[in-house]
Amino acid sequence: MTGMDANTTQIADDNRVSAPGHRPHTWAKFASKGTRILDNDRASAPIPGLRTGVKFTGKSLLIVDDDPDTLQLLEFLMDNEGYTVQTANGAESAMALLYSFTPDAVLMDIRLPGLDGLTLTRLIRSTGKAKRIPIFVVSGTFTKVSVQEAYDAGCDGYITKPVDVGTFASTVSKYLDRD
Repeated sequence: MTGMDANTTQIADDNRVSAPGHRPHTWAKFASKGTRILDNDRASAPIPGLRTGVKFTGKSLLIVDDDPDTLQLLEFLMDNEGYTVQTANGAESAMALLYSFTPDAVLMDIRLPGLDGLTLTRLIRSTGKAKRIPIFVVSGTFTKVSVQEAYDAGCDGYITKPVDVGTFASTVSKYLDRD
């Protein structure tokens, strides 16, 4: 781990993750059943589907979530797949980013402080260059009503939390590839 600072995440050759400076529960609460992700220089069990050879996809994402642990996890997973990732912890910061950054897609929680994710979706859909950006809900709420409300607001897809760290990136990629 020579030459790495406390904010660097190390991916070992055998698909194990060591996340210096991160609390173990930050990652473990999202991990697949039976997968442990530990802190500091200790490596954990392999994460199914985690790639060690990061490829650059040339695609960019805006991830909007008010939970810092979820935001950090989703950013890590998508960055590991080669996406350029910007993050926002609420609707206002997301809109500010969209003035200067046009992502290939937005991944957004529904429950946000202030403007909720569905209101933000409607706002994005009503603005110039951002109106055609695919928007995907990433939410812990999964009912027929919540899914229908998301599609009615203009969302293009719905992914439920907790996310499966082994399949999340490929699920997002499938959504983007079909557009």
